[in-house]
This record gives sequence, C-alpha cells and structure tokens, in this order.
Amino acid sequence: MPTPLPPPAAACTWYDAGQDWDAIRVPRTVGLSAMTILGSRCGAVVANGSAVYYFVPTGTAMSWDVLNTSPLGPGGTVPIPSRGAPRGWDRTG
Repeated sequence: MPTPLPPPAAACTWYDAGQDWDAIRVPRTVGLSAMTILGSRCGAVVANGSAVYYFVPTGTAMSWDVLNTSPLGPGGTVPIPSRGAPRGWDRTG
C-alpha cells in the first residue's frame, strides 16, 4: 500500500503507536465501509484523504496479518488532525 503524503504540519500532529494503543491503517474506501457496517460498535478512528486508522489495543499490531492493511505498533506513527484541520480529515471516538 503506498504511503500517503503527510498533510500540512498545522493540520495534524504525528503520534507514536505502540505505547498506549496500536493502529491499523486501511484504504479509505474499505475503512469507511467497515465503519458503516460496525455502526455503534466501531471504536475510535482517524480518516484522511487516503486512509482510515483504527485504534486497537497495544500489542495487536504484532500479530496482525490482514491483506491490504498496515499494522502500526512500536515505530509507527499516526496523524491526528487538529481541531481546525482542513476538509478530508475526520476524527471520531
């Protein structure tokens, strides 16, 4: 999966995964569809122009092996949009 270009620095802050949580990065279309299917069972996520990041318990990334997804644990970073982030950045949870 190609790495998305980082947004402008003012639009987000990059946080380290693998400490308080891990994350799973999925293509935006797949991630938004999964959010619809999960409904109220969906946990916290961040969506940008090309990907959706699902926050999961620490340690999940170590054993994650699902096609077309990228687990982010220790050494990984997740962009968290600021409150004034431009369109294309969403956050829930």
